[in-house]
Amino acid sequence: MKAKLLTILLLTLTLKVSGQLPQCDLLKNASISYCNNDYNTSIKNLLEFREKFPKHALIEEVNQQIGHLYFLKLDFEKSKMELTTLINGKPIGEVNDEYKALECVTNYDSSNFKCMRIVFPEPYTHLQHLACLDLFEIFKKEKQYDKSLEYLQLADKKYIYNTFSGNGNNMIKIAMALRYKEIYLLKVDTNAAIKELSNEIFTIEVGHSEIIQSLKTLLFLKYTPEQILAEVNNAINSIHQQEKVVNDKKYSWFEMNLFGHTIQIPSTYSEFGRIETVVKMKEKIKKEKFFMDLGN
Repeated sequence: MKAKLLTILLLTLTLKVSGQLPQCDLLKNASISYCNNDYNTSIKNLLEFREKFPKHALIEEVNQQIGHLYFLKLDFEKSKMELTTLINGKPIGEVNDEYKALECVTNYDSSNFKCMRIVFPEPYTHLQHLACLDLFEIFKKEKQYDKSLEYLQLADKKYIYNTFSGNGNNMIKIAMALRYKEIYLLKVDTNAAIKELSNEIFTIEVGHSEIIQSLKTLLFLKYTPEQILAEVNNAINSIHQQEKVVNDKKYSWFEMNLFGHTIQIPSTYSEFGRIETVVKMKEKIKKEKFFMDLGN
């Protein structure tokens, strides 16, 4: 294994020095063209890459970017074909001992055009997630709202993008809630939009203020300030603790009922404040300006 790894690394270094890495050149040129908004040339380079290196370790990433570039060009039919193939398929790229040997880092001088490369290693599920989001946008533009929602739900529930960072994942959750709001309003389903926004009112991160403002706007379309204030107070009074045992370990969390559905308060919210009892949780939320201002 070590001998094979060393061989790959030496071969890669030799090819880089001699300028004989055509796959890396194609990816570099595709990136530069993309940065210059020359999507046609970028697609041309990626299609050539796919034709010449169909089993390359980065072929899935290339396929996803081809679909995305067609989306940016507003060539929706070609984009849908590429992206649905990616979503319904499975990885076909070669698995290598040293992934970086075929990563094509292309450490060219980015200062010349102020742009990152557009193809870089991603888990296959992440590529499917990004493909679903593009399809969500495409079908939304085509006013096929049920189909658009279907792909948004796939991105949210099946092909999940995990940044392995609490803050990063929170930002993704907020962005997803705002997409849900958008599509539900297009479907004229205000209740569903309110539900999705309400699920993220305790996800404190960049974009949280937009969640609160969007929720307030929708609430005032349906309720009077007095009704909203009464519901907020009822929600605080409804706070309760849930628990379950998994493998002899007990897990507990807080929930509340808000506008007809159950909201789970994130564990990070309670753990950060060292909240262990229902009474303390009620006191904490009564002090939260963003929550108490929903009716103002």
